[in-house]
Amino acid sequence: MKTIDQYIDHIVDGLPMDHSEREELRLEMTSHLEEHAKELMAFGWSEEEAAGEAIRCFGNEKRISSELKKAVFPFYKIFRFLFSTILLTASLHLLSYEAMVYYNPQYEFGLEPGYLFTTYMLVFFLAGIAEVLYEAVSQAYKAKWLQSPWVVILVPAALISGLTSLDWFKQPEKYQNGLWLDLFAILIGAFIYLLARQMYTLLFLSGTGNAGSAGHR
Repeated sequence: MKTIDQYIDHIVDGLPMDHSEREELRLEMTSHLEEHAKELMAFGWSEEEAAGEAIRCFGNEKRISSELKKAVFPFYKIFRFLFSTILLTASLHLLSYEAMVYYNPQYEFGLEPGYLFTTYMLVFFLAGIAEVLYEAVSQAYKAKWLQSPWVVILVPAALISGLTSLDWFKQPEKYQNGLWLDLFAILIGAFIYLLARQMYTLLFLSGTGNAGSAGHR
């Protein structure tokens, strides 16, 4: 049954386990749901109605997938968050360095450990707020488009950057030599953070190689 297959795919895809374990779980869940659907069809339900009712009784696929991932790897969100914030901090410093070298090639620039730590703490704080916002919205609203961190995190970041960039048009002289990048720091940071988040998924939850050792989504 195609509907049931799609439902199961949403649950098992990305689970931190090897391919054989994932397929075994897929078969068990599919068998259970199809058996339930056939029982309903025996009472006169159509195939589509029976599949839908079996799925409804089984539960929300996003929540089931999340619980399974927590059971396999209980600290996946912490590791994903640390991975993403570290990668974001490194990316921001690289971008800042390249911009300074490009706009001021006559100067020599170095990396101060204290500045790096301060940046990371700021990134840690802002990313934490973004994750709390995403979790709150995704739990409070069931609309599919609000289940995406790209919408919940990136859209507000774009709005904030759009508002701050208005000053660039009013006082362009204040944003010479690459200072205009500061106006888009939140948007750039949100975009890189979400890419890092997705990269974590691809690296550790793709279902191949070491997928069973760490991760989530």
